[in-house]
Amino acid sequence: MCIFSACKKEGEIVAYPDFGRLAVSGSAPVGSKPLLIQIDGQLQDSMVVGSTGGVNKNMIIQSGKRKLSILSHENKLLIDTVLNFTVGQVNTLPVFLYTGSSLLFDDPSSKPSTAGNVLFRFVNNSSTLPDLMNIEIVLIYTQSGARKIVSIDKKLTGITRDKFSGYLELAPLTSLTPAGATGATYLIIGTNSATGEVVMNVDPVPASTNNTYTTLRYTLATTSTTFVPNAVVSLGIGDPASASTKIRASKAIFARIAN
Repeated sequence: MCIFSACKKEGEIVAYPDFGRLAVSGSAPVGSKPLLIQIDGQLQDSMVVGSTGGVNKNMIIQSGKRKLSILSHENKLLIDTVLNFTVGQVNTLPVFLYTGSSLLFDDPSSKPSTAGNVLFRFVNNSSTLPDLMNIEIVLIYTQSGARKIVSIDKKLTGITRDKFSGYLELAPLTSLTPAGATGATYLIIGTNSATGEVVMNVDPVPASTNNTYTTLRYTLATTSTTFVPNAVVSLGIGDPASASTKIRASKAIFARIAN
């Protein structure tokens, strides 16, 4: 006698579902509530934010095309996508940053149009900056004892907290610096999009060699300013060290060398 509805007739093969795997990793502000994972509209699991802000999750998912959704703890949809899960295969999402309101993903495919250049894009990670800001990258160097700030026509408008900007491509410093100049580096100047007010890094006395600046962090290391050819860097603009300064750190959220 068959008690359960799943019983099969004698000799009939019972078919069990196949499963693939999902791997998700990223970071979030320390203390953030867990993020939620839905598959085909059904809650499957949560991703707890670790003590250092790390987020990692590995799951088995029934094979086939599945709609993956990631939501905030308050059920705000952050991203959804359709993935095909196959037995023995792992679907790995690009590394993400959760800002507290949106998910920002690494870009694994973009590369400089000219080999040896670098690509940068930006996101606003500071609650003390305007909702919309503009960025200009300028060149600074010292020549004949004077510090010079030179425009190189590298500008972005509408930097927000919810998504990365488009990319700026920068050439090696040596290709832009005049003979005899020293201490060349790229700097970030940020302005309020609505008012034009400088809100990030401007030197009030350009000829001085004693003022500090918001230098562009442009390598695979979080705080390094060494130029690395073919780097592709996603930068977050953070809070200043104190309320009295406009010098802000630019931190590499994602960074890689383009193939």
